Amino acid sequence: PFYYVTRGRYIGIFSGWDATGPKVLGVSRAIYHRVDSIEQGINIVKGAIDRGD
Repeated sequence: PFYYVTRGRYIGIFSGWDATGPKVLGVSRAIYHRVDSIEQGINIVKGAIDRGD
């Protein structure tokens, strides 16, 4: 699985929880979610950037 992160230590799309967890755990109001593909994650992150989220 892939995870997108739009609020965390780093934003982007990451492969697996081992790569994602350190970027969001301990971050107040972190925003992340599992997605099925990199393409899906890219679209979500681009949308968040466009909206200023």
